Amino acid sequence: MNYQTTSQTYMRSAVKIGTRQQVRTKGVIDIAGQVALWKAFGKAALVILPLTLVINIFISSAVSNVEMSISLLDNQRQELEDQNIDLLARKARVWAPDHVAQLAGEKLALYSPSKKQVGTFNRRLGTFKYL
Repeated sequence: MNYQTTSQTYMRSAVKIGTRQQVRTKGVIDIAGQVALWKAFGKAALVILPLTLVINIFISSAVSNVEMSISLLDNQRQELEDQNIDLLARKARVWAPDHVAQLAGEKLALYSPSKKQVGTFNRRLGTFKYL
């Protein structure tokens, strides 16, 4: 008995992989992925790593500059506070009642009146009242 079929013979386009090749364990030297993948990863790392290092240097430089300017401003603020305290103390000394009376006596010949030197006239009674 002959069977005649109209189907063509089928040839695989790739080599058939046997069970030995699938079951074979990977050695220590084998790297996951292909060599081209690792080359691309290496090239990307060579570009990205120096770029991130340069950016890190710029950012750390900016942070140190900001810290330095903050410390300088803090020193200036402390000096201004000290100067303000000195000026307030000088103002308190200048405007003290004793100092004002002394300056009025020296510069303008004005002195505080003594007892019974200044009097007020009472109109009802027609008398003077001395302070």
